[in-house]
Amino acid sequence: MVRDEAEHFRHLGKSIVVETSQPLTVAGDHLLLRRMLKNAIQNAVSFAQSEVKIKLSEQVGFAQIEVSDDGPGFKPEALRGFGEKRGTRRLDVDDHGRLSVGLGSVIMKTAAELHGGKLVATNGDRGAILTIQIPISL
Repeated sequence: MVRDEAEHFRHLGKSIVVETSQPLTVAGDHLLLRRMLKNAIQNAVSFAQSEVKIKLSEQVGFAQIEVSDDGPGFKPEALRGFGEKRGTRRLDVDDHGRLSVGLGSVIMKTAAELHGGKLVATNGDRGAILTIQIPISL
């Protein structure tokens, strides 16, 4: 599913690298998991200067999907409220000309939590990092 979703964005001219050592299986709602991945990858591609990395690994009973880009990273106010509903909705235009009402992070976080997982947004040395953990199916 991760590779399938990454493939949808390859035409946008950014390098998308998917790293995985082994296939991992999680149980859950196919549509919600796909929506979560699509939002994560689409955000990374839209902010990346040239490259998006998607790393899939096993972390103590969890499938971990780390989506990182080489863009400007998250603004401090975006990190503080990432995945949280805003009291009011406003249409934001960011530095890249993207329009946002802030629902993407809420959808991703809710999808992860409904599957017993979690989502964390941070900044790395080069750009943003979104880490998603979903329990592995046995």
